[in-house]
Amino acid sequence: MEDFEELVAAIGREKVTGTVALIRYGKTFRGDKVRNAEKFGVAAVLLYSDPADYAPEGTDASHVYPQAEWLPATGAQRGTVYTGKGDPATPGWPSHPGGERLSDEETAKRLPRIPVLPVSYSVAAGIMAHMGGAAVAEGWGGGMEGVQYVLGPGPAAVDMDVQMNATVTTIRNVIGVLPGSHQANRYIILGNHRDAWVFGAADPNSGTTCLLEVARAFGHMAARGWSPRRSIVFASWDAEEYGCLGSTEWAEDNAPVLATKAIAYINVDVAVGGGGFHASATPQLDDLIRDVSSQVANPDGPAGQSLLEGWAAEHNVSEPELGRLGGGGSDYAAFLQHLGIAAADTHFGGSYPMYHSVYDNYHWMATFADPLFKRHVAVAKMMAGVAARLAGDHRLPFNYSAYAAHLGRDVARLQSDLASQGAPPSLSVDPLLVSVSRLLAAAQSIDTEAQHITASSSSSRCTRGRACPMEGASGEGANCGSSKAMDGVNERLFLAERGFLDGHGIGPHYTWFKHLVYGPEKDNDYATSPFPGIRDAIADVINSNSPRKELFSRRAALDAESAAATGVEVGTSSANDRESDSEGSDSNGDQEGWKAVQHEIFRAARAIERAAKILEGQLL
Repeated sequence: MEDFEELVAAIGREKVTGTVALIRYGKTFRGDKVRNAEKFGVAAVLLYSDPADYAPEGTDASHVYPQAEWLPATGAQRGTVYTGKGDPATPGWPSHPGGERLSDEETAKRLPRIPVLPVSYSVAAGIMAHMGGAAVAEGWGGGMEGVQYVLGPGPAAVDMDVQMNATVTTIRNVIGVLPGSHQANRYIILGNHRDAWVFGAADPNSGTTCLLEVARAFGHMAARGWSPRRSIVFASWDAEEYGCLGSTEWAEDNAPVLATKAIAYINVDVAVGGGGFHASATPQLDDLIRDVSSQVANPDGPAGQSLLEGWAAEHNVSEPELGRLGGGGSDYAAFLQHLGIAAADTHFGGSYPMYHSVYDNYHWMATFADPLFKRHVAVAKMMAGVAARLAGDHRLPFNYSAYAAHLGRDVARLQSDLASQGAPPSLSVDPLLVSVSRLLAAAQSIDTEAQHITASSSSSRCTRGRACPMEGASGEGANCGSSKAMDGVNERLFLAERGFLDGHGIGPHYTWFKHLVYGPEKDNDYATSPFPGIRDAIADVINSNSPRKELFSRRAALDAESAAATGVEVGTSSANDRESDSEGSDSNGDQEGWKAVQHEIFRAARAIERAAKILEGQLL
């Protein structure tokens, strides 16, 4: 959005309206780029991959595929520009034949309304070579050789002919279940999508390979008599590339069961796109992933080095940090962001040059990304190890003390940012600090409770032996009473993530995304933002037409009506705070905007408090 604002400031809005925008991939989701272009009156969009990002060593034949790993001049990156999740004709409910669907006119409003086409950087260079106007701002230039990067408009003209088929097509998910011996109605879900743009050696077939290998290995173990304590679900999703359709519709269809019985979702998308191990998860799974990685060999390290050791050495730290899964870029979105199910994703390589192009093929994978396929093996072992622990441990390996610690650091960063952004003195993050403290206390309490149950279990071992359904995956014994007690602890551990959801969603920009702690930014579906509702409200302060402020005003009016009807005042601001708000003035001159920020702080604090109450076992 800021780039378009700078463009308008540089050349005038009238010179942007009605033009074809040549937009470079990177930094934000392509659908958000198109949505922003549409807001500024652009008539059509051409998306291209700049060689600065996709061929940084040069664009001559010796530095690009097939001689090197980088994208050649003829490569074009495909991808959906739909900014929603699931079937656009069934927003928020499952898509079934004969079921409720929006009309074609209503559905069209949820889709981009301007034509969009991906092109190669050779085509982009040819267009830009015939453009005029001022040189681009610092940081906007790229790597197209012999081309001056300019703002335009014109004099180059483009004749676009975008041919599309608007059809309703049946998609098919493939689901397999390995039943649990102790809690068959509690589920660990492992998922990967199998649809691809062209060949898809990395995206998604590297992940499909890993998922199938894990299923094969567990199948062999089951044939020899092994069974997990809890059920393991293997899911092959269809139509992820169109907006996570398969996983979203399945999750929406099974929401009542998943909301109460799904323990975790383990995602794999691009399992291997190059070197460097990456892991992202909800924070209660961080320790589990690090622990499993300590038992997997590093495919890129010396003999005897664990994946954890190589991962830490790569970042020059003693304990590597995991990323968060707040964005909506893969199939974990419906499970974490919509249903509040703990989730994780592991892979090798970050953004890779052949992404969504015809060159994402087996030859590129076997030559450059993973010649011996050892990285594939490592990801498969990570998935299997994490799934086995989640499905087999007597006590679920969730660490909410770590979750609370991460939230504490996120609050500290938020507090610092508010101070630098001119927030009024009356604005307070104290509700967040209080709720995080309660979450930490609840986490420590449930850990102590679990330790006591484990101690009781070890002192009174089950007499039925290894065939007993109460036995854990590793063979540890448990008497029936302590097993039931631990089941109760485990219920609270996996349900606590649901507390971070809010039925209203992150905000007016994102109502389907309901996780108030980690979610996508409103102008970048791929990015993860701690406290996204608060962050978006801060950004909205400078926007006088903010839909968030309108929503806040409506909620405030409802609160006032409730107060009048019940005689109970709704809200927590003191009279002094309200007086300070009315007498003081913030740097942006926008008191209503900052009130909306405070409202979002209270919303997030209530969500954290809900999670704490679930851990405590209290009624909500």
